[in-house]
Amino acid sequence: EKALLLRFKAQLEKELPLRLLDITGEEKKIISSYPFLTIKPMLIVLNTGEGDLKKPALSEDLILKYRGLEIYIMLISAKVEDELLRLEPDEREAFLKDLGIDEPPIDKLTRILYEAMGLISFFTTANKEVRAWTIRKGSVAPEAAGAIHTDMQRGFIRAEVIKYDDLVKLGSENKVKEAGKLMIKGKDYTVCDGDILNIRFKV
Repeated sequence: EKALLLRFKAQLEKELPLRLLDITGEEKKIISSYPFLTIKPMLIVLNTGEGDLKKPALSEDLILKYRGLEIYIMLISAKVEDELLRLEPDEREAFLKDLGIDEPPIDKLTRILYEAMGLISFFTTANKEVRAWTIRKGSVAPEAAGAIHTDMQRGFIRAEVIKYDDLVKLGSENKVKEAGKLMIKGKDYTVCDGDILNIRFKV
């Protein structure tokens, strides 16, 4: 623990964040009780006027300034977000189009936060209900099953996997199966963002 803390001290004295260090899982356990701020992901959100949302120079200057420090930067307009909340869903798309914005800023913020925290989502379907589950990037199929229920992780047999892009392109689960795009994966399969999983398990 002392050796690790001295290593952290040397990094901080260089005025560099701890998140740049290669820290093992065991080392993370050792320092779990320490509230180190710079070990956490960092996001800078610039609240701008709606006219500045399409001015990349505002964020590009900061991206250059903080290059290599693993800092995420985005522009958002609280005024635009407030106006979007007051509109009906079908009106929101037209409003964003008029502003020249591809997607609601809050959606972009959510994606950046997921990336910064090393998270992904996968989907399950049952009885016409679709659910999204959040897991760590790099999780294998049994760990994804455990996000749904611990029994599913313990009794994991296999995962039937459909890629999101294949589902959108082909239009239905049956069409994906007919095209031979349904994959059967075992315990070593690393789940990808957007995967649609059907977990087979036995307890």
